[in-house]
Amino acid sequence: MFFLLGMLSNSLWAATLDTDNYEEEGKAKGVVLLAVNWGRQWKCGAYENAQLEKLEFQILSNNSETSITLDSPSRLCVKSNFLIYGCLVAPGKYALTEFSVKVAKSTTDVGYFKADKSKLVVDGKPKGGTFDVAAGEVIYIGHFFIDCYKEPIPWRFYPEGREAFNGYVKSIKRELDFLNNANIEFRLFDTTSFGNPYELP
Repeated sequence: MFFLLGMLSNSLWAATLDTDNYEEEGKAKGVVLLAVNWGRQWKCGAYENAQLEKLEFQILSNNSETSITLDSPSRLCVKSNFLIYGCLVAPGKYALTEFSVKVAKSTTDVGYFKADKSKLVVDGKPKGGTFDVAAGEVIYIGHFFIDCYKEPIPWRFYPEGREAFNGYVKSIKRELDFLNNANIEFRLFDTTSFGNPYELP
């Protein structure tokens, strides 16, 4: 599988990862790596197709609104492949605070499944899932795509087994060669709502 380096959009205090900012801020901030497939999932539940359009993760802190916001590069012409996203963020615990999934029963019957922070973080408690990143760490939190079991929702996938994960790390380091000496940790987005628990053997 071939992965491309994706770009962050509309992010607040989450810098797109590159050689310069990694060298300047990599020790004071954390690096979060994930992959997203924005392509359509056909025959998805009761729908002709479904398409992930937005994911947002926000730090759980009263003093900060640091977030990672990822938007589909296009609503019409999106290839079904995984794009790698890498960003520098303030250390801390992050929760899923927003998502949007477009669903279509036909070309004219189109709607959305959406959730925002009011539904995903209730009384300060994250309902959708979290991940933690510390200063100086480089972590992988998963692959995100559509699940069609009941209604279309975002779902967190992952390479199964140590060999598959090591192969994925190699693909990341080919794209981001300045991470060649970094220890990329397998630390999945922790959720029971949008993925199944899994620990790398």
